[in-house]
Amino acid sequence: MRAYITRGPGKIELVDLSTPTPGPEEVLVRIAYCSVCGSDITAYEGEVYRVPEGTILGHEVSGIVAGAGERVRDLRVGDRVALEPAVPCRRCWFCVRGAHHMCSDWTHLGHNIPGGFADYVTIHELNAHRLPAGLALREAALLEPMGVCLAGLRKARLAVGETVAILGDGPFGAMFARQAVVMGARTVWVMGHHDWRLQRIAAPQVHTINTHTRPFVPALLADTEGRGVDVAVIAVGAPGIYDEIIPAVRAQGRVLAFSYPTSTVTLDMAAVHMRELEILGSCRCPHTFDVLAELIAQQRLQPAEFISAVLPLEELPRAFALARSGSKELFKILIQLADLE
Repeated sequence: MRAYITRGPGKIELVDLSTPTPGPEEVLVRIAYCSVCGSDITAYEGEVYRVPEGTILGHEVSGIVAGAGERVRDLRVGDRVALEPAVPCRRCWFCVRGAHHMCSDWTHLGHNIPGGFADYVTIHELNAHRLPAGLALREAALLEPMGVCLAGLRKARLAVGETVAILGDGPFGAMFARQAVVMGARTVWVMGHHDWRLQRIAAPQVHTINTHTRPFVPALLADTEGRGVDVAVIAVGAPGIYDEIIPAVRAQGRVLAFSYPTSTVTLDMAAVHMRELEILGSCRCPHTFDVLAELIAQQRLQPAEFISAVLPLEELPRAFALARSGSKELFKILIQLADLE
């Protein structure tokens, strides 16, 4: 099979490898699409964290089951699937209590097991989610990034009628905004500094602010009678953003720490203490794929709006360069491995 492997910081190489063989409880998946994530780029560049040389990156994957181990029970060759990339041990303290996404002995596609920028991948059958007939493989590649947003909003306990502020106008900011509306938010504010992205994200219940030209705290306070928003989502890695958003969050409000910070975060702990604020972390996408697939089938969510480009595997270096440059009007770039629709 074809696969792109890492060759040190900033270097990847297209190589031919043997097609992997699934273990007893694994399926072999012929990959249709693998979406490019910002974490793929940071791993490729070796800036925030490094992966071993020879790693196949990529973890936002859709495809078709091409083989199965002898103990696979529920999936069959030909099933269309999207992959949940974090594979738990299913034995540790967290796993047996239902928090498998916090597993203490996990593996992860594109991190410490081979990922999706290849023709085939193997994964435990419980991590391969069968897709409904109406969900295209192209859209299904975005179930993982959409899933981490849904998991985050659940963690923040977003309730009907609440107001949400989202810091960051990238793909995650857009996905958070759409899902917050579906979950019943009264108003969603998205802050960023790319006019074209903000214009694309804006919708009847979604307001946007370019923070390069307009302060956002007065607008959020005016919209909430001076109280501040109920939930703030940090979907950008800038470390100073927490102190910027705290004045716009109401007493007893929640701040969702979503994006991985680029350096040490500063935080006004006196405000957290006196106003009883909650700072909540959220990681991965547990128990989200089936819900999202249903919402997409009902056309309440439309992942196609986030797809800006589809490129073949051979153009993965170009995809990384485009995603990193910020010079193109891009949200998500998909790498197409095969036409399986």
